[in-house]
Amino acid sequence: MAEFSVPFTLVTPAGNITFNGTGDGFYLTEVVGLDGADLRKPVEPLPQTDASIVRRGFRSGKTVTLRGYIRADAGTTTRRGYEDTLRGYVDRLIRPTATELVSSCRLRFTPSGYSDERMLDAVELVAPVAITGAWMKTFEFTLASPFPYTQDLTQTATVIASGGSATVTNSGNTPSFPVIQVNATAANTANGSLFTTGTVANSTTGLSIVFTAGVAASHYAEVNTLKKTVFTDGNGANLLGNLNFTSTTFWQLLPGSNTVTATSVPIVVLSNNAWA
Repeated sequence: MAEFSVPFTLVTPAGNITFNGTGDGFYLTEVVGLDGADLRKPVEPLPQTDASIVRRGFRSGKTVTLRGYIRADAGTTTRRGYEDTLRGYVDRLIRPTATELVSSCRLRFTPSGYSDERMLDAVELVAPVAITGAWMKTFEFTLASPFPYTQDLTQTATVIASGGSATVTNSGNTPSFPVIQVNATAANTANGSLFTTGTVANSTTGLSIVFTAGVAASHYAEVNTLKKTVFTDGNGANLLGNLNFTSTTFWQLLPGSNTVTATSVPIVVLSNNAWA
């Protein structure tokens, strides 16, 4: 069970809900599932012999349940208003738009002893708000994120020139999935040049993303290593077919320093520190 007594903020398209403030409001008594994502690691017994086959493991996204109570010393009307706000705001996480998922669907908190705010990103509602109790109302609801980790709210943009390399640091304690803009500038816009082939490699892991075809001038290819997608300018034409899948692996950033190299293309690596 994760630390639940620190301030939490749920960011929704309808507005923000703050937990564990002062006075009347929402207070958490339990946060379940924030500690770590489930693992998918099949183990199969070898037929007619000892031992087992342990298949390659994968991390699932995080599913987090928040439980708490509503404090409303000001009276019944105030309490009812809090109930309506909680239900209404959380309800907007049932079917958020792609744009809202980018910045308006987050669970944010700062662990004790740390100064940087962390977030569970792109959350959606998987179990609606249940409010029970007579005078002291308790609540419970469940969120799910595609990410197998929490990450720092601050994102780092690392610019690497064509033919160059740079150190990209993941200061967290678990591998993270970066977004890579190929043929882009620091401002995340195209630099106007055309690339036909190119390789983006994490030399620390020995893995590469290899392009056999590029994008038109004044555009860039955005590689989402978590979703394993490649789109023009992030939301345009599907460029997945432009990759050499024999040589391509959607690599992660390991905890610590990672050496990223760009061959024949300039890139920008967008990354966040990740925490298990």
